Amino acid sequence: MPWTRRSFLTTTGAAALAYAVVPARAARSNDHFFNWKPVRDHVWAAIGDGGNAMVVRTPAGSCLVDTKYPGLAHALRREAESHCGRVALVINTHHHADHTGGNLVLTPVAPVIAHRAACARIPEQIDRYRQFAESGPTQLGRNRGDHERLARETAELAERAESITPEQFVPTKPIDRFPHEESLGDVAIEVHHFGPGHTDNDVVTRVPSLNVIHAGDLVFHNLHPFFDRRSGATCRGWIECARRTIELCDDDTAVVPGHGDLTDIGGLGKQLTYLERLWEEVSKAVREGRERAEVEAMRWDFMDGYGYEQVRARAIAAVYEEVRAARG
Repeated sequence: MPWTRRSFLTTTGAAALAYAVVPARAARSNDHFFNWKPVRDHVWAAIGDGGNAMVVRTPAGSCLVDTKYPGLAHALRREAESHCGRVALVINTHHHADHTGGNLVLTPVAPVIAHRAACARIPEQIDRYRQFAESGPTQLGRNRGDHERLARETAELAERAESITPEQFVPTKPIDRFPHEESLGDVAIEVHHFGPGHTDNDVVTRVPSLNVIHAGDLVFHNLHPFFDRRSGATCRGWIECARRTIELCDDDTAVVPGHGDLTDIGGLGKQLTYLERLWEEVSKAVREGRERAEVEAMRWDFMDGYGYEQVRARAIAAVYEEVRAARG
């Protein structure tokens, strides 16, 4: 059945959540490190190697959503600009270092937007940025291809990793009123926040004229989701965020997830159902008096076939603690 907002909201059950991955052709060559996939005309996504990044071409420059790891920052900027022109605006979907590590290269050249809470959390993870910088050459060596320029950049950053400062990563434009809108030429770019979900500072980026959304880590497509409880994650809040994001979509909306391959409204629906079922099953186990370790080891059919298996038990444990806290 075709996906519409109405059909989604009136249909229940995991069996109804058929979804279609947006057709995409990888763009990888000796000149490109990242796995670039076309999302729409004028829109590309760099899949993997940290959180997925999206770049949108406009008459006034490009908008880059998320910036991956520190050591990959120069390459990300080069390749994004090769597709869509000069980076004129950057949006961070949340504070995690695999989505904000490239800020150190981009804050000097373009406004960087993020939720105000993300701006407060980013300096607290400076040790993580430094660790990523130090390990860049090793990680690059395990990856594909021969990229001499990138290898040189990661080596140079690794040598000065201890001198990296928190200020280099902090977004230059914190926002706390939503929806927020930016314009590049005649292209409007919306930033939405629906409350805590994966963290307390997740935002969804929408380009209405192109019917495309970057959902950040509110969507782990076909992957077990990570709950950052220390940063305000909540399953019930995430369910609400998923519902609100779906309301921004129609049958033809292209969705870039924070992790996993490109998707559409069906992928959003699948994420929502996963979270609803997880809350339901863990709540049932808590009512039955089961201990956390026993519940972590449980398996349910809605979890079958997902990647990031190492995260599965952690997701269950996070919801277990939330359910217990809600019961008082």
